[in-house]
Amino acid sequence: GTVSSEWVCPKNEEVRRYVKSLISEVALKYDVDGVHLDYIRYPNRTYCYCNKCKESWVSEHPDEPWPPEPTDPTWIKMRQDVITSFVEETRMMLKGINPKIRLSAAVFPVPKDAINNRMQNYPVWAANGTVDFIAPMTYSNVSCGSEIENWLKEIVKVVNGKTFVYAGIGLHKLLETPDPIEEFKKQVNVTRKFVHGYVLFRYGLLEPFKEDIEQVNVQPAIPPHVPGPSIVQVYINKEDVKDFKIEVLNPEYSPSDATITGIEVGLEGELFEVVETEPPIEDGILIPRGESLNITCWKLRKGDAHFSWREIASMFSGEIVTIHVLFQEFPAVSREVKLPYVKLYITPEFDAKVSFRRFNITITNDHLSEVNLTIRDVLVFGVNIEYMVPDVRTGLVTIQPNESICFRFNGSWHGVVKTTISVLTAQGYVFREVIELEAAYALILSVDFYEEHPDYFNVTVYNLPESDVYVNVTKITCKLANGTIIERHYPSVGIMPNSTLTLKFDMDWTGHMGEIIEVQAYFLQDFETSPFSAEVVPEFSFTLLLITFISASLIVAILKKRSRKYKGKI
Repeated sequence: GTVSSEWVCPKNEEVRRYVKSLISEVALKYDVDGVHLDYIRYPNRTYCYCNKCKESWVSEHPDEPWPPEPTDPTWIKMRQDVITSFVEETRMMLKGINPKIRLSAAVFPVPKDAINNRMQNYPVWAANGTVDFIAPMTYSNVSCGSEIENWLKEIVKVVNGKTFVYAGIGLHKLLETPDPIEEFKKQVNVTRKFVHGYVLFRYGLLEPFKEDIEQVNVQPAIPPHVPGPSIVQVYINKEDVKDFKIEVLNPEYSPSDATITGIEVGLEGELFEVVETEPPIEDGILIPRGESLNITCWKLRKGDAHFSWREIASMFSGEIVTIHVLFQEFPAVSREVKLPYVKLYITPEFDAKVSFRRFNITITNDHLSEVNLTIRDVLVFGVNIEYMVPDVRTGLVTIQPNESICFRFNGSWHGVVKTTISVLTAQGYVFREVIELEAAYALILSVDFYEEHPDYFNVTVYNLPESDVYVNVTKITCKLANGTIIERHYPSVGIMPNSTLTLKFDMDWTGHMGEIIEVQAYFLQDFETSPFSAEVVPEFSFTLLLITFISASLIVAILKKRSRKYKGKI
C-alpha cells in the first residue's frame, strides 16, 4: 500500500469537515441547482495506508494483521464505506439546506473497476437514493462510440433504473480522433440510446464544438428529472416460456405521449433485439400519457441469428437479464429480471459396436429446477425415429426435479457422424446437446464366380479405413434378375477397419449365366452395405476365352505374314 502527497485520506475527519464546509458555503450563499462530487474516490486499491487508516483497521479488526492486502474483501469494504458515508453525509447536509439541490458524482465507467479499485460503490448510492444522478467518465477516442456503448450497457445494468445516468463525453479524447466533430455526434447518439443524457468534459475545450452542439440539440430538452415512462414489471411464466410480457407505464405527469421504438434484452455481455411482439413493434408502439400497456415478446435477433424466447430462457436458465425499452421521445428505461432456473441434462448412449439402429438417451431434471418438466418430444437430427419407449408422442412424460428417465429408441443412425439431440417440453423449454458419433463404412469389394465351383460364389466385404469400429457380417442376400431373394447366414466374424473378409455364398449359379444379380451384406451392428451389381460370368471361362481369342489372332497374323512372304518370292 501507499501514502500519497497528492491525495488526502478520505477517512481523515478534518479533511471531511473541511470539504463539507465548502459545499455548505456554496449551497447557502448561492442559488445553485446542484453539487457535483468529482474525485470522490480512492486513486487505486493500494491506497490508503496512512496512520489514520491503520488505527481504524487495528481497532475494528484486532485479530487481523496490518497492513492488509489491497485485495482483501474486508479492507475493500471498509474503504467503500468511507466513500459512501461521505456521499451520504453530503446528501443529508444539502437536504437540510435546500432539498431542491441535486447531488451528483463523477464515477469510473467500468463498474467493477469503480467498485473494487476506486471504492465508488455507486450501485449502492443509486439504490439508496443517495445521489440524484451519476456522470460516468465515459471518455473515449475509440471510433464509432463502441467503447462507450459497452460501458453504458454495464452501467445501466448495475444501477438498475435507480438513478439517472448522464454519460460523460470527453472533449479531450475527441480531439485525438481523425474527425472529432463526427465522433462527437456518434457518441451523443450512443448516449441517447442507453441513458438519460450527456455531460461534456471540459469547458475549456468547448469552443470547436459549439456549433455542432447546437445542431445535435435542435429538439427541446426533456425537463430535468421529470419522470417519463417506466417498466412496471416483467412477467415470465416459468410454466410457459414461449414468451415474456412487459408492462410499460407512461404516467399522467409525463411531459408527452411515448413511442416505443425498440426492446432489447441484455445478458452476459450480449444484447438481443426483440423483433416480434404484440402489439407489433415495427412501426413503433404508442403509449398515451397517463396509460400503461402490456407488450408480449417472443422472437429475438442478434446479428443475423434469430432466437425464440423459449431458447433464451433455456440457454440462460437462472441468469439475470436486463430488459431495455427504447423510446423516441425519452431515454431508455431498464429493468432486471431473473430467469427461472430450469436445467435438464441429456446423456446419450450410442454404441457403434453394438447397433447402428438402437440407442438410449437418459434425461435428468436438475435437483434445483423450479419446474416439473413434461417431455413432449425428443428429436435426433438426421435420425428417423421408428419408436421410443416411453413414447412421449402418444403420452406425455413428466420428470420431477432430481429425477431421471431412460428413453430407448429404434432408428438408424448409420452414417450420422454429428447430431443434435433436442428435448422439447410442454412448458416451452428447449434443451439441446450436440454430440459426435462413431462411424462404420463397409462395402462389397467384389463378387467372384469360378467355373470349377458352380455351386457357390465368393463375396469380399471391405471395412474402410475411415471406420471407427469393427463390423460383423451376419447375412448376405442375392437378388436374382427375376426378383427372387436368396439369403445366407453366417457366424458373426469381425472385420477390423481397413480389412477384408471373403465369404462363400452357396448357390448353383449355372442357370443364371449372363444375368445381373444384386448382392448385399448385413451386419450384426444393424446396418447393411449398398447393393453390389455383378454379372454372372465365371472368371476361368472368361480367361480361357480371352487366351483362345489371342491365340487365334496370332495364328491368323502369322499365316498372313507367311503368305506375303511367299508372294514376294514367286
